[in-house]
Amino acid sequence: MASSRPTHPAAGPDYVAILRGIWRRHKKLVVLTFAALAGPMMLVLYLTRQPVYISKATVSIEPSAVALAQISFAREALPKSVLASHMVLLKSRSLAESVMDAVPRETIDDLLTAAQYTDYWLLATNTVYGWLGKPPVVLSPRERAITEVRMARMEFSGSREADNVYTITATASRPRVALDLVNTYIQVLLNRTRTVEREDTKRTREFLELQYQQTKEALAAEERLLAQFQQRTGRTRSGPRAEFDAVRLAQLEGVLNATQAAREVLSSRIETSRRHIEQARALEARPKDENDPTGEARKISARNQARIRAFTAAQEQLTRL
Repeated sequence: MASSRPTHPAAGPDYVAILRGIWRRHKKLVVLTFAALAGPMMLVLYLTRQPVYISKATVSIEPSAVALAQISFAREALPKSVLASHMVLLKSRSLAESVMDAVPRETIDDLLTAAQYTDYWLLATNTVYGWLGKPPVVLSPRERAITEVRMARMEFSGSREADNVYTITATASRPRVALDLVNTYIQVLLNRTRTVEREDTKRTREFLELQYQQTKEALAAEERLLAQFQQRTGRTRSGPRAEFDAVRLAQLEGVLNATQAAREVLSSRIETSRRHIEQARALEARPKDENDPTGEARKISARNQARIRAFTAAQEQLTRL
């Protein structure tokens, strides 16, 4: 009795098994073949490669005090947000355009001839346009130089030791070009800083002029009010004349105080003299004592007459005061 077996389609060649067999039997041949192919290629790459020179510089970017004072959230901005804003400024297209306008011509030639950046998306787009029969997109030399600077030649990194401190790194096939790129970036940043400072100074000057004008107007209004008050109550003196009047007034006050004291003393003396006169008149009104051999009554009368004269003189002096 015949048994039927399932038939399988013939399998294709096993390439992995073939490679393993070649590797087991011809290891030396495989190594020599790889060396013969890779060695010259690596040598060609080494001989034809272009040297890359690096230039670095460290800068400190401080935000404008006047600009930050006008922005409410910027006064309390976190360090990370400040760092991000500075990095956006350093990598911005406007800064790269300003650098391209200031660099020497040989730097632009190096950026175009020794390009380190390849726009693969543009290559793919031009390839598709070629298949469709459309003209390719061609960038101008200035646009290519700006793209080269932003995408390949310049690097910016923040410092971990201090805030607002950044390292600017430029790469080029010639050392002079790398140095020119870094120096131009620094010069453009300095020019923008001076522009911001001039704007801040202009705003400050305008603010001070406005304050001066307002103060001047307020002073004029106060002077008008003072003139009106003087017209109603009489003109007041000012300056050296007022100082002289103040000194004279102090002197007159001193004289008045001394006169007042002298008046009080004379008043006391007059009062005493008046009492003595009254006593003397009382004694004179008495009848004469014939038994006064010493003449005591006459002496008392003479003293009273002297007191009367002193009283009269004191009263005249008090009247003059």
